[in-house]
Amino acid sequence: MTRKIGLYLLGFLTIAFAFGSPAEESTLTDPKLISSKALRARPPGDWKLKGVLTVVSGEERTSHNLNILYRFDETTGLISRYEYVSADGKKQTIEVVYPFSGKPQVLDYDTGQALKEPHKNLLNSCFTPSDLSLDFLSWKKQKFLGSEEMKNRSCYRIEVTSEKGDGSPYDRVKAWIDQEYFAIMKSECYDAEGKMVKEFQIKSITIMEGNYIPKRIELNEPLKKRKTILEIVEAKKIA
Repeated sequence: MTRKIGLYLLGFLTIAFAFGSPAEESTLTDPKLISSKALRARPPGDWKLKGVLTVVSGEERTSHNLNILYRFDETTGLISRYEYVSADGKKQTIEVVYPFSGKPQVLDYDTGQALKEPHKNLLNSCFTPSDLSLDFLSWKKQKFLGSEEMKNRSCYRIEVTSEKGDGSPYDRVKAWIDQEYFAIMKSECYDAEGKMVKEFQIKSITIMEGNYIPKRIELNEPLKKRKTILEIVEAKKIA
């Protein structure tokens, strides 16, 4: 029997799970409450995933293997870890910590220190380590835009705006958040000139370990005419 319990996203790489318990609220209008729930929604237990990250630019396609570990620490909060091999053949690990309060932290796992270049593209893809953290959900300036159906799901629409000096490459972000499970179904990132520089969207869903999990996730950069595809090929609960 397949359990369809929820959809959860782990970072802007937007690893989305179908676990957990639905929220009690059916409708909200406070954008900060909505974004806080989306940022800290979590599945029960610890999970390990395997994915393939494919960068598409024109006719050229380059693929990379990606290992993802997701766990919950009662002291620290939510933790997601991304392991990959860089272009020079070195194993790299990025850790994103979602504390119980405050902004997400993007760390170099080997040193435990803040990553030096959080806005640098990961494996020449459309994703950056900062994107993985969903840090835009912690921005102070937020606006509720109403509700909208997406892929047969009722979603909240919110808009968040960055503050000067925070180092973000985005001026504002629009997000479509599932009303029941607080999963981010779609996001659009805009620059200071109002041009959309990135768009994220779940494209397909499959069943793994008796749960519905997004199979294909895409992040597009329309101005650069390229996109990155993340396909989850394995999901395993480890605790």
